[in-house]
Amino acid sequence: MPSMRMRAPELANARTVMLLAGAAFLVLPAAAFVGMMPADAWIRDALLDGAMPGLIRVMRWINYARSSWVILPGALLLLALERVRRRWWIWMGAILVASLLEPVLKEVVAPLGA
Repeated sequence: MPSMRMRAPELANARTVMLLAGAAFLVLPAAAFVGMMPADAWIRDALLDGAMPGLIRVMRWINYARSSWVILPGALLLLALERVRRRWWIWMGAILVASLLEPVLKEVVAPLGA
């Protein structure tokens, strides 16, 4: 059986990823609480004005892919992979919790930005 011990460079990379994820976890809600910064609307409008029509179509498809019409079949396809089936409860739990928490968090965060 292979050793589960991480080498120093792998451990350093894992720590870096965890620190960056933790920082994002703290910074993003703080930014949502503060509300939209004045430059945010300008940057968003500039990006949308300069975006290629094809890119906007792709982004609309990605936005559609968040719907349960795509996520549910995708979750079932995910179960077709043997490696995923070993820990199916983790994947299905994550998918369900994420889809259930999204509308709740939108309702919690929306009044803070107003």
